[in-house]
Amino acid sequence: AKPNADIIGRSKKIWERLRRKSHVPNDERKALVAELFDIITGRVRDFVFKHDSVRVIQCALKYANMQQRKQIVTELRADMRELAESKYGKFLVAKMVVEGDAEIRNMVVPQFYGHVRRLINHPEAAWIVDDIYRQVATSSQKALMLREWYGAEFAIFGKTKAAQGQTDDKVTADLKTILDESPEKKKPVMNYLQQLINQLVQKKMTGFTMLHDAMLQYFLNTTPGTPEAAEFLELLKSDLDEENGGDLLKNLAFTKNGSRVVCLALGYGTAKDRKLILRVYKDAVEMMALDPNAHTVLLAAMDTVDDTKMTAKALFPELLGENIKDEAERENRLVDLISHLTARI
Repeated sequence: AKPNADIIGRSKKIWERLRRKSHVPNDERKALVAELFDIITGRVRDFVFKHDSVRVIQCALKYANMQQRKQIVTELRADMRELAESKYGKFLVAKMVVEGDAEIRNMVVPQFYGHVRRLINHPEAAWIVDDIYRQVATSSQKALMLREWYGAEFAIFGKTKAAQGQTDDKVTADLKTILDESPEKKKPVMNYLQQLINQLVQKKMTGFTMLHDAMLQYFLNTTPGTPEAAEFLELLKSDLDEENGGDLLKNLAFTKNGSRVVCLALGYGTAKDRKLILRVYKDAVEMMALDPNAHTVLLAAMDTVDDTKMTAKALFPELLGENIKDEAERENRLVDLISHLTARI
């Protein structure tokens, strides 16, 4: 017989009753949750690395009170990274930070300190680590995670903070500030950062907010006209020749710091660079005009591109709806854009 088969079987029967689509009365649900916790307490780890039984713990998190959720998180605290790397366990980590309060999130997030570089390259863990960074981490937690892109010593710093249970509100991920304090670190830090950025770009893992933030820090600390600045611009254009290419530039445009990267590229690139970059956004101009981040790329394009005819050809037909044959529909669409708080700019 499989170990724990009996308790897993009992818990799954309770799970089936809890997840019924028809309404489960509140008192009955509380009784079922209490019964479920009687079974899983002290054994949570036995459930979470199996694709069927991990759903039981997800259900327990959903219907538990906050104290019961903390009980689950406490039992799994040392397993967070392994769960994040698991095909099914990563969804449980997501459930913990979504259903949990600030105390629970402060238990979960530090478990990733010191391991960000490895996990952001992992096919399963990368998405949950970036979701935590983007959606639930505090500003100081985000800074500690992003600093790990700058070198091994920053990962050790994060591990130390986690071990001590400290949250330092003064910690910064602003690379200029760090390099101003230690200018001798510029070359190794920039090399380390460039290698990690390049790894993710080559793997086509370009949708991560953390990557976009790291790219902005790198670009802001290069000097225009230098080989490293030129190399970075080439990296931005690296997938343009491939079929359905341009994913990196498309993803960058729709995040706060990613859009700044594209604006800087338009400003510092050559006329040819600007033409290639704008070509990527063909058929996405209306969507960009409506987006609070991407619309800044359109503004930068109008401000920097030398060939006004090319700019007009690339941007205005889609904005003005020239491909819409019905005149009334075209006018309504234009009115919608003019009325939109972002697009009208």
